Amino acid sequence: MTAGSAEVAYSNEASPRAFRMSRVLNERGEVAAEVFAKPAFVLAVPLQIDSVLVAQRFQQAVTSTLRASGRQAVMMDARQAAVSSPEVNESMWNWASKTPHFQVLAIVNQSSVLSVAAKMKALAMGAKKVRVFVDLDEATRWLTASDT
Repeated sequence: MTAGSAEVAYSNEASPRAFRMSRVLNERGEVAAEVFAKPAFVLAVPLQIDSVLVAQRFQQAVTSTLRASGRQAVMMDARQAAVSSPEVNESMWNWASKTPHFQVLAIVNQSSVLSVAAKMKALAMGAKKVRVFVDLDEATRWLTASDT
């Protein structure tokens, strides 16, 4: 596998409609992130975002999936994510605060300790609805109940 991203269309038995799935690869060809179009939101799963270039590929995959699906909400499930550098974190926050392609962002972290700084950063963003959670079910309820 080469660095970059790959896009695959899937369908499942419960919903024969195809849904979009993108994989973002790092420079070593490993899966760095996955992005899925769900019925109510785009699910973005960062795993090993180890450079700003890979973060930008991830951002492009999320943006592309938002555009193609018409969704206005993103669930960022970072529970399995490796710790990123400050430069990668800043790239992700800059993208989240400036992109016009979604209105609501729920971030799910591994622990409440990791969530504190993310909650403070989310509050500082202001215009968009951004919340940080530890519980995926709670985040899903909030995200699907939000006016998007």
